[in-house]
Amino acid sequence: MSRTRLMILTLLAVFIVGAVVLPSALAEPKKCATGSTHWVFCYNNNEEMSLQKVEGSGGKAVLASTIGGEAKFECETSTLTAELESLGKGGGKLTLHTCKETKPEHCKLSAAEEKEIELPFVESLTNEYKKVPPEGTFAGTGANEEIYNLAIEHETSACVIPAENYRITGKQGTELPKAEESLTEHEIVAKKSLSNLKVGGNEASLSATDKVKMSSSHGGSLAWYVGLGN
Repeated sequence: MSRTRLMILTLLAVFIVGAVVLPSALAEPKKCATGSTHWVFCYNNNEEMSLQKVEGSGGKAVLASTIGGEAKFECETSTLTAELESLGKGGGKLTLHTCKETKPEHCKLSAAEEKEIELPFVESLTNEYKKVPPEGTFAGTGANEEIYNLAIEHETSACVIPAENYRITGKQGTELPKAEESLTEHEIVAKKSLSNLKVGGNEASLSATDKVKMSSSHGGSLAWYVGLGN
């Protein structure tokens, strides 16, 4: 084998190895706790989450509004499914089960909504790190942040709310207790004080608590937390 041919083969081998190694290096997961600009979802091994499915459930949930003076819709339980992405973002669906309109009297939800109400959402963590605990924001996925069309019916003619569909729009803030601790289960708490929702253009709020966990392990662990990213 000539010296020139040997050199060509050597260079070719180096090129092939480099082509194989380079994508692996580029695909290396981002690390948490390496920046100070925004919050991100993190695995227990300090890698930043990317397309991680989570699921959760909660107890009583209450949707309240100023429609008709005061309206209240109470649901016995809730379930949540979502996919958490990089940069502290995600999306999913909150489903409220066994619901009933408790105020005003003589009004009711449709039969389908008394069974369940599905609220699709996009989620993001508070974008900027300001030395305060991280919080989350849920917003509607439709036009003008529409979340759902709520059907209110008359149980009797004494119902003071017109029987029609009412658009639920806007955003709902949530607290994330112990978010910075690596745990297998985290609470997501929706509070009236963090609500920026409307029902048919009237002020509204959601109160609910769901306990959320990862649907599958990562690196042999189901624990996760909220940390700092670049």
